[in-house]
Order: sequence, then structure tokens, then C-alpha cells
Amino acid sequence: MYSYEALNKKPKNFYGKVYQFVTYLLDKPQDERHVRSSSTDEKQTKMFYFYNNITKLETFTKIPPPPVDNVTIEGHTIVLIKKSAKEIVEDIVAAIVPTKTSRNIGVAMKDVKDRTKPNDVFITPLKLAKLHIDMIETKEADVWLDPCRATGNYFNQFPTKHKRWCEITDERDFLTYRGKDIDVIVGNPPYSLLDQFFEKAVKLKPRVISFLIGVMNFTGKRFDMLKEAGYKLRKIQYCKVAAFVGTTTIFVWIKNETRDTIVTWDNRKWESDDVYKQKKLKRLEREKKKLNKRK
Repeated sequence: MYSYEALNKKPKNFYGKVYQFVTYLLDKPQDERHVRSSSTDEKQTKMFYFYNNITKLETFTKIPPPPVDNVTIEGHTIVLIKKSAKEIVEDIVAAIVPTKTSRNIGVAMKDVKDRTKPNDVFITPLKLAKLHIDMIETKEADVWLDPCRATGNYFNQFPTKHKRWCEITDERDFLTYRGKDIDVIVGNPPYSLLDQFFEKAVKLKPRVISFLIGVMNFTGKRFDMLKEAGYKLRKIQYCKVAAFVGTTTIFVWIKNETRDTIVTWDNRKWESDDVYKQKKLKRLEREKKKLNKRK
């Protein structure tokens, strides 16, 4: 019987990543073992996506033969031979994540089973969030609110000190938010809760409501809701985000607006921040190799 360390023979393949995943979990006390997206811990968010994407069959749908037939993790035997990636990671979580916390894979510690879905967690690329923010016509005294902060890609780039945030995984739910005097609401809301997010945003009566959503999510019902509340669609920006389904759209609604709507199209393909980092590292490695050859 082999230790799970036998998985680390090739760190960059599936089994090497499983080794990193297991090591991450084992570094935590048992009652703190769970994998969920975090607004402050980049590694925790990375492990969440590793697990979540595999269980949704979005990554590692085909894997090479394992380096060994099975491994032991804390006395548990994990069979690798003739298993899918999904079966392997689920067996690992079942073995080393206590039952009382295993339900928290992909959600907050509080009970939110009727409020969130794993496929709602899409982190907006940092530069796209900045482009979105720059589309807002702001005033110096404006108070900005990010309704779903997640990793802070929006919140941390707001052009003001007058900013607030909500994030259900940090037990600050936008749908129960009671703050007042909000001028600008900007963010990427969960798709399964769009109606509730639109309704809540309208109730807070900001001057600007701007969401990044799928183009098919802009329904007549939502348009009428905003129109009846006195909002006019001021800007539409179409863009393509690699990790999102279909065309993504930035909508900017302004209260009591009289100017015409501006429609623009961005031909870039927006990648996740992790992809950008990987490409940058590869570029630096290539440049380093070229310099070494010249010496």
C-alpha cells in the first residue's frame, strides 16, 4: 500500500494536482476541512475550483493511468485504478472531510442550500471588472456597493473610499442587506438569483445599477422592473468571457436618465486571472531561455 505522496511523481498532471489538493486539506484541522471559495484566501479559492470543476465534469474528463493502484490517506484506502477523476476526488473528500462539514463543499458554513448553486460561482477577471467599473459615471461623494464581493475583484478596484460590500460566504447576504444611502451598485450577481438581486437593488434606490450578466438573462420582466422604477438603460457592452456560457453583457442603468443608450462590443476573449498568470509565467520563461542562449 502506498502513501498518497506517490501521486506527486508528476506534479503537473492530474495526480500531481490531487496530491496538492490532499495536502491542502490535511494541513487543516479536521473540523476546518472544507473547500469553498474565499474572498481573502487565493489558495482556498483555487482548491475550490479544482474540486468543483471536476465534480461538474468540466475538467479532467480523461485522465492517464494512475502511478499506483491505490493509496492510503489517514488510514483510508483510496482506489485509483479504473476510476474517473470525479470518483477519485469524491472518494477523497468522503474519507478525510468530516461528515458534519462535507456539505460545505462550495458553500458557506451557514445553511444556504436553497440559496446558492456551485455553477453560480464565477469570478470576474480582474481587468474586466476594472473595465466595468470605468463605465460608471461617478460622483466624488458616491457610496458604492458590491453585492457579491467574492475575491474582491470589483470591490478592491472601486474608485472611492466610500464603499461597502456583501458576500454570502462571509455571512453578509445582499438579499437581507439593510444599508441605506447607496449611490452605485456594481457587480456580477449569481445567475440563479437574478430576479431577487434586481428586486433588492431597486429597493435600495441607488442612482446607478450595473450588473455583468449573460445576454440571455436580460429578460423583458427584468427590463420592465427597472423601467417602472425609473431606470433607463444607459450603456450596454457585449464581451466574451472564456469561463462563462454564451455572450456576457455589462448593463448600466441610471435613475431618471434622459440620454440615449450607448452600445459597444469588445472583441477580446477574457480569460480567468489564473490563466493570465500562467501565460505571463510562460512568457517570462521563454524570454529567460532566449537570454540564456545568447550568453
